[in-house]
Amino acid sequence: KPTEPTLTSGVAAELTVAGYARSANLAGKTVNRDDANNRVWLDATDPAAFGPLAAGQTAAGALIFQDTGVDATAQLLAYEEFTVARATNGGTITIAFDATGILRYQL
Repeated sequence: KPTEPTLTSGVAAELTVAGYARSANLAGKTVNRDDANNRVWLDATDPAAFGPLAAGQTAAGALIFQDTGVDATAQLLAYEEFTVARATNGGTITIAFDATGILRYQL
């Protein structure tokens, strides 16, 4: 079995500017099963905006992971790449999941 990426092995850098904190658990989690096409869709409510974030860094995307309480064992589930990298400039960063869901697993 291949090694699963973890939060510490799969992350190049995490924001460190003032105002940043990891988000809490995702709310409104749903699992939709599509038997006809042999796939499962996972979705959740869009998280609250992050910030305001002090200037000085750029966010290229957001990670979705299963929090185990220990970064070295937290399993990466998805990477939400921003269409355009977002500079921290005193404002907030908002993440909107795709209308079809966060993850799709083909069975």
